[in-house]
Amino acid sequence: MAKDKKSFILYCDQKALFDQLPDEKAGQLIKHIFKYVNDENPETSDLVINIAFAPIKQQFKRDLDKYEAIRERNRENARKRWDATACDRIPNDAKNADNDNDNVNVNVSDNDITTKRKIKKEKVELVYPFTSPEFFKALDNWYLYKQEQHRFKFKSDRSHQAFLKQISKDFNSDHEVIEAIEYSMANGYRGIFKPQKSQTNGSKNNQVQYNEQLKRKLLNDLTA
Repeated sequence: MAKDKKSFILYCDQKALFDQLPDEKAGQLIKHIFKYVNDENPETSDLVINIAFAPIKQQFKRDLDKYEAIRERNRENARKRWDATACDRIPNDAKNADNDNDNVNVNVSDNDITTKRKIKKEKVELVYPFTSPEFFKALDNWYLYKQEQHRFKFKSDRSHQAFLKQISKDFNSDHEVIEAIEYSMANGYRGIFKPQKSQTNGSKNNQVQYNEQLKRKLLNDLTA
């Protein structure tokens, strides 16, 4: 199984194979499958189990190739979408610099040029906290929402990576991130916040709820 992959697929047409096996053998086969997908490298001398598992194993390998291809495609699409163009990175007050009439003498050494070129070529390899297709789809929706609603783009790969690192600290699973993204977009937040659980245990919990709402408002205002 691929790293961080938490699920696998058995197909409906494989039911016919299980139906032909005695219950004991079917149970042994499903246990063999779970050991395989959890990288326990199971071995058995049972000819029936080996024959029944062979086509399932080949299907797993085909599915894994598709999964890796989708994950790589999503990663590349995310990079392409949010790599700002050179023009986007130029400050507004510098875009029309050629129209100024002032004469300016600038002395630039070869070392300066070499350093600038090296800095320009450096790129940060983005590391994503989760790699499921559902996570990448939710992430793309969040980026699009931020651009459309708040006119925000990452100005560098480093700031992008810092954002992804913060996600890995704040959330334990891709499901939590997806839920938080949908909740934050629905409420117009500038940041990603976990859904607020309803409080029904009296005035103390109401105060906690109020404090949490105030905290989120302040954080949202600070990032405006």
